[in-house]
Amino acid sequence: MKRLCRRQVLPGLLAAALSVVLCLPVAAQNPATGSLAGVVVDAAGLPLSDALVTITEIETGEVRSLSTDHTGTFRFLFLFAGTYELRVERLSYVPKRVTGIRVRPGPEIRVHAELMALGSVSGLDEEVSRAAARSGGGAGRSQWLADRAADVWPLPTRRIGELGRLSSQATDDLVIEGLPAWLSATVVDGIPFRAAGHPLLRRAWSDGTAFSSSFTGAAELVTNGVDVQWGGAAGSYLAAHTQRGSSRVGLDARAGWTTEPESDAASSDELNGQGSAVLRAPLGESARMSAGVDVRSLGLSNGEAWPSTPEVDALIAEVATRGVDVDRPLGLSRDQGISAFSRFDWSVAPEHRWTAGVHFASQSAIPGLDPRTLVTRELEGTDLVAGMSLLSTFGPRVGNDVRISFTSSTRTSEASDVPTTVLAGDAIAFGGPTHSSRNDEKRLLLNDALHIARSDHSLQIGAGASLSRLEYDARPDTAGEFFYGSVADFTTDTGVLVRTRTAARSVDWTTLGLTGFARDLWSAGEGVEVLVGFRIDTESLPVDDIRLDSEWQRLSGLANNAPEKMQLKPAGRVGVTWDVAGDRTWVLQLGAAIDYDRVDPLLIARWITDDGTASTGRTAGGLSWPDDPGTGATLPRLTLLSTGFAAPRTGRLSAGVTHRLGEGTTLNLSGTVRRTDRLPRTVDMNLLPLPAFTDQFGGPVFGTPVQVGGVLTVQPGTGRRFDTYDVVARAVSDGWSDHWGLTVGLEHELQRGLGVLARYTFGHTEDNWFAGAHGGWTVPVPHGVPGSGEWAEGTSDFDVPHRAVAGAVYDAGLAQLSLLYRVQSERPFTPGFRYGVDANADGVPGNEPAFVDAALPGMDALLDAWPCLRESIGSVVERNGCRGSLLHTLDMSVTARLIRTGGFTAALILDAFDLLDAERDIPDAALYLVDPNGTLAIDTVARTVDLPLLVNPNFGKPLARPEPGRRLRVALSLKW
Repeated sequence: MKRLCRRQVLPGLLAAALSVVLCLPVAAQNPATGSLAGVVVDAAGLPLSDALVTITEIETGEVRSLSTDHTGTFRFLFLFAGTYELRVERLSYVPKRVTGIRVRPGPEIRVHAELMALGSVSGLDEEVSRAAARSGGGAGRSQWLADRAADVWPLPTRRIGELGRLSSQATDDLVIEGLPAWLSATVVDGIPFRAAGHPLLRRAWSDGTAFSSSFTGAAELVTNGVDVQWGGAAGSYLAAHTQRGSSRVGLDARAGWTTEPESDAASSDELNGQGSAVLRAPLGESARMSAGVDVRSLGLSNGEAWPSTPEVDALIAEVATRGVDVDRPLGLSRDQGISAFSRFDWSVAPEHRWTAGVHFASQSAIPGLDPRTLVTRELEGTDLVAGMSLLSTFGPRVGNDVRISFTSSTRTSEASDVPTTVLAGDAIAFGGPTHSSRNDEKRLLLNDALHIARSDHSLQIGAGASLSRLEYDARPDTAGEFFYGSVADFTTDTGVLVRTRTAARSVDWTTLGLTGFARDLWSAGEGVEVLVGFRIDTESLPVDDIRLDSEWQRLSGLANNAPEKMQLKPAGRVGVTWDVAGDRTWVLQLGAAIDYDRVDPLLIARWITDDGTASTGRTAGGLSWPDDPGTGATLPRLTLLSTGFAAPRTGRLSAGVTHRLGEGTTLNLSGTVRRTDRLPRTVDMNLLPLPAFTDQFGGPVFGTPVQVGGVLTVQPGTGRRFDTYDVVARAVSDGWSDHWGLTVGLEHELQRGLGVLARYTFGHTEDNWFAGAHGGWTVPVPHGVPGSGEWAEGTSDFDVPHRAVAGAVYDAGLAQLSLLYRVQSERPFTPGFRYGVDANADGVPGNEPAFVDAALPGMDALLDAWPCLRESIGSVVERNGCRGSLLHTLDMSVTARLIRTGGFTAALILDAFDLLDAERDIPDAALYLVDPNGTLAIDTVARTVDLPLLVNPNFGKPLARPEPGRRLRVALSLKW
């Protein structure tokens, strides 16, 4: 390697820098473009210099040319994703044309062009490229999600996040390889984008990003990519490449009307529909533009329609008597928004290409699901991605890529008219925070990368800087949360109120990040390529913005501003590609990578807000809903980050093989092993180290429990290490997640009227990330569970063992039919108690696992219906040990082309979604309810408590169903 470093240095001042860079481990390519290289030889295999090589992109008509050097080599840098045609010409030789060259961002595409002497063949020597097996990242690194997917496959809302439906490695809500969507990033034309965080989006049905797939020309799900210009995500990347301008004016417009989702509610008077238009046009000979707009207003089912029961009618009547108007939930919400984009590509000179683009999305209604109460509320959001780049080549061996981008994301929730109210025994919840909130992120990024081709090496070295401004509203609801056991308890206003008082303010902070990266792509031998690279990032934490709580430091010896201000994140990548026979028929790939994420902004905002100035009061007994001031004593609450707290880190090892079965048909087999550590978890530092009582099952009870009707709470001030503080949440980065998966895929690109897609992934995810689906750090890990260290280590909240997608499209000219079938395992859950029941008196309601007592009345029926419970008889249930059945969905699209004349096409499109009406429910995980007629027995001498419990007969049955159900869409499409 040292010899390699010395041999590849450049003259002058760059020599020393490159010699260091080439010895570092990592792999990369340009994040938005690929490259095409090759050699031109004669029939004897001798290289031909001064041959004219011309490439033409089929869709846009863009043409680039250059001549081979003395070794017969040529290389085109900075090619956008697309299909290209290559033509080679030289005096005394027959011209050669190679068609069907698929270029993707990622490993370089190589072409071997052999020219025949004049007279040996007549006319033009033509050949179809066989490089398709190596396009994109390849098996084990990524899954290409089809070109112009929105025109081929049925997509309900046409968001770019829905492209994950075409991958077997991603669930509908972009859980990828057992990691949640907020640990991944969307990349738009090479610009990484992260939506602003919001607690309600933790379990939303989508990632909240509204950029339209109508604008997307190509997309790729990158799970173990080879690019070190991307960084800042421990999960994966959904890379979308927008449509570019063409050599002639073109318009693609579509307008559709959608039926309302199935619901018990009355029909809405609002229009359900979506329309989009994309314009592509040339601007002179050297420039092209594209622009588009997408508008939608769609009804969604959230499964919250309250049943028409006497209890519910009594609840609505009781609420009305208190001067509050709470309508019966309609079971409907809306997905409304508008997105637009524009892109400009200009060949300033043969050596310089300038690209600029803007993506904008405004969403007036994003349905979000409160992870605690399962109440659906609507958010507002605005996203912006803007950037420009200058791609320059200085001969066939040197190129430079300068990029500057700006991203902005805002999520806003309106204030609720009534505070959060939970009727635990009846599984009814309504209301929400009574103050509005606004979370906003802005980021400016500058990046420069130098590309150098030397002999058998393709080098890249670069640096970047980012400036981020974040403003988050992390205030708890000062109106508090009301917990009742039942409608009867609500009528008598007997319940529990937990109320936090804090200054009415949001928090903001600024971070400056620096980046350095390098990579070497080495042609190590016949058909073998080795990629090695390195990336290092810095992230600053707002330690200076944290008010030191000196009293807590005096009592515990722990400071609440202890983490290091600056964090270094060294990331690396190594990849090997082997073209076994040199003809792209069999391609083997091996890759390893280390990636870092950022510290969760929601956690940082809570850290700044809970600095000891906020206080929590707990009241049990008679209340005055909805504006009870709270009569209980208030104690300070605190959130702190542990010393050495760090951002999540992921290590991956993947391997894959791609076999070319025929023209346009490939078979892929890949495997992945992933380890993510440093995930944030929460521990209550102010809880007693040993329980004060044990319950009838031998479980820990930390404070003195209090029964109020059908709920349990803790007597204020008990169970605390220091009785002058309430919960002291210490965030520690000791969470981990392990995943392994095997994927097999068969793909036949759409040609001669037929396209086929079939992918299946079998895998397993384990972690110790309790409540990971809620954010991991938002709910403390249960204390005192027998073998609690081992109990928390088990099946992940995001474990999906089986995930498959199969699709077929048949284009008969006048009509096109496409079918998309998907099946996946349901999410697991842990049997426990309803939100609002603090069974172990630790001050956190609903985080306790249940003990399975087979002797309790009604348990026999549950044991027969749920084998997961039978496996835990006489012990605490296994974490995430229960799971529903497989989910099956089927979508269909039929296109009838009514008019086809010249370059104009008019078509009628009928889409049918969720034909199988998949029951994607959120189950009732409460194994026990609190018996309102029972008595809580406390023995202060034996230090035992007997909790009054009833077996929940509705265990496992659906509590909410945030899915649209069957729908039809009729659309008219115009293309010119």
